[in-house]
Amino acid sequence: MLPKLALDRLYYYVIVVTAFSLPFHRNIGSVLAIVLCLLWLLSGGFKEKWNLLTLYKLPLLFASLFFVYIVGLTYTSNFSYAFSRVERSIPLLVFPVVIFSSKAFNRAELNTVLKAFISGVLLASVIAIAHGLYRRFIAADMTQVELNNFYIDLPHIFMHHIQYGIFLAIGLFFLAYLAGQEKKKSFGKKAEYLLLGLFFLNLLLLAGGFMAFIAVTVISILALLFLPQKRVKVILTVSLAALAMLFILLIQSEKNPLVQRYTQRLSLSFSEIENNKYNYSSTRVGPLVTALSVLEENWLFGVGTGDTADAMKEEYINSGLDQLTEFNTHNQYLDFWISFGIFGIIILLANLVYPIYVSLKHKSYIYLCFLVLVSFCFLTENLLATNKTIYLYAFLNSILALHAVNQINPKLQQDARPL
Repeated sequence: MLPKLALDRLYYYVIVVTAFSLPFHRNIGSVLAIVLCLLWLLSGGFKEKWNLLTLYKLPLLFASLFFVYIVGLTYTSNFSYAFSRVERSIPLLVFPVVIFSSKAFNRAELNTVLKAFISGVLLASVIAIAHGLYRRFIAADMTQVELNNFYIDLPHIFMHHIQYGIFLAIGLFFLAYLAGQEKKKSFGKKAEYLLLGLFFLNLLLLAGGFMAFIAVTVISILALLFLPQKRVKVILTVSLAALAMLFILLIQSEKNPLVQRYTQRLSLSFSEIENNKYNYSSTRVGPLVTALSVLEENWLFGVGTGDTADAMKEEYINSGLDQLTEFNTHNQYLDFWISFGIFGIIILLANLVYPIYVSLKHKSYIYLCFLVLVSFCFLTENLLATNKTIYLYAFLNSILALHAVNQINPKLQQDARPL
């Protein structure tokens, strides 16, 4: 059997590779998660692991999201869909337990994990752009609709463009965090981070989701107002100025498809919902109104783990919106409340509010930015409904939370020795 030091080092390398792999096919993440679990089992010391989990407390809170799905099995009807949801939610249990009960990372090791994530997003972006340019100019096989949606379709070989926007937003925060740690004289490294940040900003505006764009803007403004680090403020000021310049350039043409897309998102109509799945306003307002109608009758206990989609579909049909039956709630808060009732929404909110308190207490601003971004995106997307965003949330939430509680707690810092 490998000595514990070798297992710890191998575990760390797998963590780094996992961070890099997050933008790519979910099967890669599944294999790496299995490897992490095997290393965790081989390292032994389960009594010590349990003591760490109870000492930290946060992993038990994070894992509670998974057990909400289990509880919801006791009163669901559609067991086929329920078990598929449980299977997708396994990372919500695995990553907090494994990461919090294993060797903690020092700052240099955390930075390497963040750089691996940024590198993965960068590589995925380059591949997506190359694929899009090949189809547009070499293969020349795009329809007019695909040409109009050229930018938002770029990341679709890996993920939906809304998910891509969240990856880019997290990458931007990681870049700002890393740049803020560079020494004053390291101009070249800061310039590298700034250029990469501008590249991510451009992609976020062109191909990312609207809420991720709004979240980045709001968080950046708040950071400028309240963050104490001057270097980070300078970086954010330059980034916001560049973002404003990009936006001004893009809105020069009213016929620009990008402008039309953002205009749609700002022109939602609540007065009349059209039964048309190609009407953007209907596909956003319709799910919201339908979800609130379902919630009205199921606010206390919810409908169970597997019945949310069925309840939404039935309400769509009853409301004369049968063309929208393929759309989920487009709101993670409503989805959890409809599925698991008051108990579920309290658990979900606790998984956001308490970690935000912890990040503020320990002055972990990178973790705070991550949590605020997730909280924003929960308003318009069901991030806990797809494998890719479940892996993204469960993995990074555990990594950043562990670092937050370790960075100034001497009792826990003793386990954060370099590997």
